[in-house]
Amino acid sequence: MPALQYWSFLVAIGVLVIAGGIFAGLTIGLMSLDETNLAILKLSGTVEEKAWAARIEPIRRNGHLLLVTLLLANTVINETLPVLMHSLKWDGYKAVLISTALIVVFGEIIPQAICARYGLQVGAFFAYPVRILIWVVYIIAYPIARLLDWILGHKHGVIYRRSELKELMALHGEDQEGPLTKDEVSVLRAVLELRDKSVLNVMTSLEHVFMLPLETKLDRPTMENIMKAGHSRVPIYASDRGCIIGVVLVKQLIINDPDDAIPLSDIKIRRLPRVTARIPLFEMLHVFEQGGSHMAVVYDSLPGQTEQPGESSRNGEALARIVQPTWTYASPRQADSSGGNVLGIVTLEDIIEELLGEEVRILGSTLRACVRVYMEITGRL
Repeated sequence: MPALQYWSFLVAIGVLVIAGGIFAGLTIGLMSLDETNLAILKLSGTVEEKAWAARIEPIRRNGHLLLVTLLLANTVINETLPVLMHSLKWDGYKAVLISTALIVVFGEIIPQAICARYGLQVGAFFAYPVRILIWVVYIIAYPIARLLDWILGHKHGVIYRRSELKELMALHGEDQEGPLTKDEVSVLRAVLELRDKSVLNVMTSLEHVFMLPLETKLDRPTMENIMKAGHSRVPIYASDRGCIIGVVLVKQLIINDPDDAIPLSDIKIRRLPRVTARIPLFEMLHVFEQGGSHMAVVYDSLPGQTEQPGESSRNGEALARIVQPTWTYASPRQADSSGGNVLGIVTLEDIIEELLGEEVRILGSTLRACVRVYMEITGRL
């Protein structure tokens, strides 16, 4: 064999090994990037990552067509190598050993190791050549890809279940060098668990609720008790603690002179929403989002409620089914007796504490400070 032809075959073998390695690496790199990964990178990645994801997304959208194209190209190359080596008049065992070493080391192990780590960058670099290759083998690859779509389905990306997301967050929290702190992971996991918890899990039971009877007079002992309680809102009841008629805001009370002993019945009382203990916390959070109140009375049952736990209640019609009545700034004088037994109260702070995993004290401390300053100024403390 002439020397020129011999070296031409060697160069061709080297080119084929490199090409086979590229196709093998792209198979790992591109197929490991599903549409969910690419969508996330396009929305929240760096400028370079957004550009890389935008290049890859068109060819990755039809995953089976891409897979068949890369495997066809790699198979053709692997089958061509022995033919070229045979043309060099190498012995059988020699050709087998050399081709195996070249394919395994340079055509499989090294490219796949690189692309498994840098799949996004390598995939973006070869995105346009791969697109051309898809059209070259389209007549053969398309029917096979369609058959795979029919048998296996067209996969659009990984969608994690709630439990999987929780464990994913936990793994991020365990990684010391991860992008999320333990507090961030704790809050994220608490948000995912919020749907499985009801008002009953976080409410304050009736016997532990600080409240005042309607006939109370706002004298100095009463104001001191309110200050010590440290709440921003105080429920008001009529005949007994189970007859809650509404709530007063503490910031409305501190402007009154304790020496006047103004009856609580003369203060504007805001009616509270009524909910049942089985309402999921997410639904309760939607109630508080309406902005009318940060407190609700919890009943064991209410007439006409059809909302089931876990259903979405973002629309006004659904909220109307789980909250009775709507908020009003009237001054009620008796409790609505159309519901069941009062179990306690739930506040927005209760839900926030469930999310944070610790008690929220800032607001109560601020109110106590305001009341203390006022009473010091008036010389009554």
